[in-house]
Amino acid sequence: MYLLGILLLVLAVGVGWFCGRQSQRHKNYRNQNILAKDYFVGLNYLLNEQPDAAIDIFIRLLTVDSNTVEMHMTLGSLFRRRGETDRAIRIHQNIIARPNLSKELREQALQALGRDYMAAGVFDRAERLFLEAVESGTTHREQSLHYLLDVYEREKDWFSALEIAQKLQKQTNENKSQAIAYYYCEVIEDPRHPLSVAQNHHYLELALQADKYNIRAGLLKAKYFVQEQEYKSALKLYKQLLKQQPSFFPEIVPLLENVYQQLNDAKGLLNYLYKYVGAEHGSQPLLTVSVAQQLQLLHGTQVALDFLTEQLQDYPSLPGIEYLVTLRSQILQGQERQQMIFLATTMRRLMVRKAQYLCEHCGFSGEKLHWLCPSCRRWGTIKPVPV
Repeated sequence: MYLLGILLLVLAVGVGWFCGRQSQRHKNYRNQNILAKDYFVGLNYLLNEQPDAAIDIFIRLLTVDSNTVEMHMTLGSLFRRRGETDRAIRIHQNIIARPNLSKELREQALQALGRDYMAAGVFDRAERLFLEAVESGTTHREQSLHYLLDVYEREKDWFSALEIAQKLQKQTNENKSQAIAYYYCEVIEDPRHPLSVAQNHHYLELALQADKYNIRAGLLKAKYFVQEQEYKSALKLYKQLLKQQPSFFPEIVPLLENVYQQLNDAKGLLNYLYKYVGAEHGSQPLLTVSVAQQLQLLHGTQVALDFLTEQLQDYPSLPGIEYLVTLRSQILQGQERQQMIFLATTMRRLMVRKAQYLCEHCGFSGEKLHWLCPSCRRWGTIKPVPV
């Protein structure tokens, strides 16, 4: 409502100024009277809390010319922010239709209209407008390229996004290597366009050339090693990724466990995980649970229980307590066993309800890992949440 009040105030003042200007410029009193009458009708709507009717009258009175175009641009932007994209589109279309509009103002209006269509979800029209702004623009060309890149990301047109990102990087020296690496990963995993093994390998190498530390590209390469049964290469890469991105421990450890299983090396897995306990990553809840699982497998339930009890004193966590209760249920009988099973089940339900991933930039949270944050539209900012 505060924004609406500002909008109506700007409109009323602007139209009042316009009517006064017209009365000085023209000597046709009939036209002056019509302008004044409509202006007071708009004010009447405003006073009677009919803002939509007032807005329509004020916009109709405020003819686009060189003196009012900036006001129209501002009004259109305000409408778009309020979610009234149809009105924003009408205003910006009206500006573009002016025959004597300067090149710079036309470029701004094209950008604004493109953003209107983006807000309305009409990406094909937004794309055409931004392309026109890029082709005809000079001052705001870089900004138009960024808007166009946003359109291609939302349309999941990854090859077009690659082309624009590389153009931006070349022309503006802006570092787009991280985004480019993610675009190649999107190409690889796009179910709409299945690729051959050779094509997958080619795009994966291009992704790593763009950003050799890209966690997603690294995971895809390790997956490729597993598919080719090159388990030792996969194991080496997973360990390297854990050093680079320790926050992705919850994502990598299950994959690591699978590789050790394929190598039939349960003891090697336990030794590798155990060396992290008490070190920098010792507070990782899933690390504690993983070690306990391997201890149970190799040395029995009581050893795993003793380890968990000791670790939870320093690093308490829901996953650790849940697994401790599960282990306790395995050595109890009768009603006590049923109570422990019920407690473990309840704790699992509580953990499922918690957000598992969090964007480090804007705070967006969810239960699914997004490589591109749906909120702030940044690549690689969402990480697993420490429990």
